[in-house]
Amino acid sequence: MTTGDSEILRDLADEAAIRHLIERYFFGLDRRDGKALASIYTPDGVERGDGTVVDVDSHVAALLRVGKFAYSHHIIGSVGIEIDGDRGTGDTYALAFLAVDEKDDEGGRGRMVVRGLRYLDDYVRTAEGWRISRRDGPIPLWQYEIDSMPPALPGFIFKT
Repeated sequence: MTTGDSEILRDLADEAAIRHLIERYFFGLDRRDGKALASIYTPDGVERGDGTVVDVDSHVAALLRVGKFAYSHHIIGSVGIEIDGDRGTGDTYALAFLAVDEKDDEGGRGRMVVRGLRYLDDYVRTAEGWRISRRDGPIPLWQYEIDSMPPALPGFIFKT
């Protein structure tokens, strides 16, 4: 393996590790898993887009307010990552599906909010791996509200 090959492999491994960091964020958010969320940030705090630095516990507590929704589901869209040595930046677009309220007892409709979001991150390589040191987001891009229906598959799918 040449030196160039080693650099390419390291770049690919770094990008994969940062993508995994982004995935862990959304998975932790949807599972309401504060420990998983805390593990993606630098331990000395998170600098927000407005320049304030917040300790990780306070930042995670704010994130867990997503628990006010009956459930949430986030889908990662476009991701742009730039890496320069032990630092990197990222620009991530995502969709958030948020159940505003539960369906009624008869299985009627509830309300869903669908949002387009953007996250601008700074990453740093630590002894534990890549972590987010600065985050500007979620930045809301658009939103709409719709009625939701009980989850069900059409009956014809399982008929023989």
